[in-house]
Amino acid sequence: MHACGEQISEQVKIIPEKISVIKHRQTKYACRECEATSISSSVVTAPKPAQPIPGSIASPEALAAVVVAKYCDALPLYRLTDIFARGGLEITRGTLANWCIKSAELLSPLIAVMKTHLLAQSTLCADETTIQVLDEKDRTAQQKSYMWVYRSNEYTAKPVVIYDYQPSRARRCPKTFLAGFAGYLQCDGYSAYENIDDIIPVGCWAHARRKFHDAP
Repeated sequence: MHACGEQISEQVKIIPEKISVIKHRQTKYACRECEATSISSSVVTAPKPAQPIPGSIASPEALAAVVVAKYCDALPLYRLTDIFARGGLEITRGTLANWCIKSAELLSPLIAVMKTHLLAQSTLCADETTIQVLDEKDRTAQQKSYMWVYRSNEYTAKPVVIYDYQPSRARRCPKTFLAGFAGYLQCDGYSAYENIDDIIPVGCWAHARRKFHDAP
């Protein structure tokens, strides 16, 4: 028999996420001459590599994995703890929540650049929705809080979406966030978006259609 060609078939292979531990070894140095002559000398330790969160076990890769899973894949932190446990990592929801908070702080310069790019557009979209915060200073868990979202339009070459948490639904929220923006703001007709300097509110087709659809 001799080869006269080949037939190729394909299978999909999924390699599960792997959790590993990186050990940083720091060499300590002492002066033997100082010890021999009774001269006081302190031990010097080689510096540890810079960490995204000082004193934390979180690597940049671990922070990225948690943030993407929670905010892009909509996985609650309690599910992430179960997923990590199957991989051999026992970690609490509180720790993962702290990683998310610290990640937001680390990314604040990037968010500032994103906001500058967002406000430079001529057309933006905005909306707000309620969110419950269980433990917030000087507020009860029953009080309404709001997540305001601002985004560039769908035809923007580099789209930007920014969420802005606020404890109220007052006009001052969009007025403060949109300071410096001049152009059209597409929204649902909520009055808080009106009468803001240099901003022209425009309607949303989905909300306009709803009135006709719901009409008796």
